[in-house]
Amino acid sequence: MVEYWWNEIARKFPLVDLDEHIVMPNHIHGIIKIVDRRHREKELFHQGKSRDQISEALIHLPARCEALSEIIKWFKTMTTNAYINGVKEQQWQHFNRHFWQMRYYEHVIKGLKEFLEIRRYMRLNPKRWSLNRKK
Repeated sequence: MVEYWWNEIARKFPLVDLDEHIVMPNHIHGIIKIVDRRHREKELFHQGKSRDQISEALIHLPARCEALSEIIKWFKTMTTNAYINGVKEQQWQHFNRHFWQMRYYEHVIKGLKEFLEIRRYMRLNPKRWSLNRKK
């Protein structure tokens, strides 16, 4: 369910590109790239779209992307509502007060090296999680 709503972020927010993510037992790690209209225009151009097709696509884009806080708020709302429905309709385990922590950690990635390190950290997180649970 969380996976589904993660992938919906890019549909809801057209100036967002989703990179890698990993859903853990009690949290999620993910990389969200916020792009601008020019980035989308270049993408469409490199896909071989005509000027008319590009113009048509750009008409439907917002002037700028929502703030990251709004994106996370939407994601938390959608997943919480979906989980509440699962509790009511499919007997999923109840949760106490909050499905997600109140806050979230955000970090601006500064360069390719850091980007690759963060991806590596995310990929290894499930293994570290299981090792810590065994201690």
